[in-house]
Amino acid sequence: MKRSWILGLVGAALCCTSSLATAQLPNEEQLCRADEPRLDKYGYLRSLYLDLLGTVPSPEDYAALDELDDVSPEMIDAMLETEAFVTRAVRIHQAFLWNNVTNVNLMNYRTSFRRTGQLYWRYRPALVYRGDFVPCRDEPAQFDANGEIVFVDEGNGVQREGWVEVRPYWDPTSLIRVCAADAQTHAVSPTGVDCATNSGFNDPKCGCGPELGLCRYGAYDAVQRSLGIDVDLRVAKIIREDRPYTELFTSRTAFVDGPIVHYLQRQRGVPANVTLEPLAYDLERLPELAYAEDTYNFQEIELPDGHAGVLTSPAFLLRFQTNRARANRFFEAFLCAPFSPPSGGLPGGDPNAIPHPDLQQREGCRYCHALLEPAAAHWGRWAERGAGFLDAETFPSQREDCRTCAMTGQNCSRECRLYYVTRPLSSVEMAYAGHLNAYNFLRESHQLNVDLGPKHLVNTAIVDDRFPRCSAQRAMEGLFGRDLSPDERTWLEQLGRAFVASNYSYKSLVKAIVTSDVYRRVR
Repeated sequence: MKRSWILGLVGAALCCTSSLATAQLPNEEQLCRADEPRLDKYGYLRSLYLDLLGTVPSPEDYAALDELDDVSPEMIDAMLETEAFVTRAVRIHQAFLWNNVTNVNLMNYRTSFRRTGQLYWRYRPALVYRGDFVPCRDEPAQFDANGEIVFVDEGNGVQREGWVEVRPYWDPTSLIRVCAADAQTHAVSPTGVDCATNSGFNDPKCGCGPELGLCRYGAYDAVQRSLGIDVDLRVAKIIREDRPYTELFTSRTAFVDGPIVHYLQRQRGVPANVTLEPLAYDLERLPELAYAEDTYNFQEIELPDGHAGVLTSPAFLLRFQTNRARANRFFEAFLCAPFSPPSGGLPGGDPNAIPHPDLQQREGCRYCHALLEPAAAHWGRWAERGAGFLDAETFPSQREDCRTCAMTGQNCSRECRLYYVTRPLSSVEMAYAGHLNAYNFLRESHQLNVDLGPKHLVNTAIVDDRFPRCSAQRAMEGLFGRDLSPDERTWLEQLGRAFVASNYSYKSLVKAIVTSDVYRRVR
């Protein structure tokens, strides 16, 4: 035993010495190296379980291999049919879809309740109701003969009312004390203001509506979490049912639960810095789901025309809030082609020249933007800084009222200000006044992209093989847990062709990867 141990040390030393010597050879890159050792059947089974199921084999699983020469294709097929594999595939996609939007604030800060003792009240509207940032009185509210709230004058311009008891939508099993002004249930104030809008929160006759449904309390991220899960469920459906992977960009299937339905029906009119208006959902098709009782109770719905799978999902549009960012994420995630400067850096421009307003022509910018701008135009009918859909009937490519106010300096409507070019900053941009923002500096040959939408961009990527190759790369990276080596990248073209031949079956793609000799040597 001692002699064997010493010989092992000597062998290891000789191996290291040989490797060090070889590493100094001038033709190092031309040397043929021995292949990495191939996993035996037990190590192979462990790798498959970890990569496909997210767990390790049981003693019984190992014992079942004793009588077999190797892990059989049927065993791998069985793994690919499990819900555990679907979960693993979803996690692989999360790594490049980035569909977590819990940091996006969907609600105006004026809608937020705070709690003082047993009283629930809103800080900002308190100035409108009570003349100061103070809660109501800790006593039951009083009402006059007309049902109006009675306020007690406390001097110095401050008046306060009492509280009423309410069962809030976020916890209908509890009865809480809410300041009466905040608990008002009017749909429209006496002055005609819609209480379910931002304007309503500046009207003293508008409150939070029945069950406080227009407002929020606590860390309000249930809607954002559910919007992210919607994307996960879309991916899971395609993987589970082995549907063509291209349905990621063509399907009009979406998933909603209680928080999403509640937000769309009652809270979408009181947005913060982002909005889901103009609404890209058909409210009549939404299922009857309650906020608290149906949190994570997801139901499948069909979306209207114009949607392009995950590329127009609220989570994608809210995570990437400009059309350039959306196009960039598509190129990065699904074409493996990030926008980056050339290896030698960007060429220097004339420091005394006035920068061209069109980024497709500006020195130092046109290298990327000549491709990025036409690609971004595919999201031209999806509102930036939000997830609303600008249908062609309501939002034509050019509106005369928006052009008129832009050219004359008159006050433009909210729609014109948000979605049309109304503040041209140069004589070159003046030609686009009154056009939908997506048309600004857009070449005539690229203007069709606006109405063709993201699906058209996907189709061009499928035809030239970028999408199949990148899909294979993302799957390999997800399984290997690292970037691919140059040698492994040479295999992508073959995998991409097989992926297309399988009618874009993600399960077939994964099986081709894990049954390859490459996989058995790198795990």
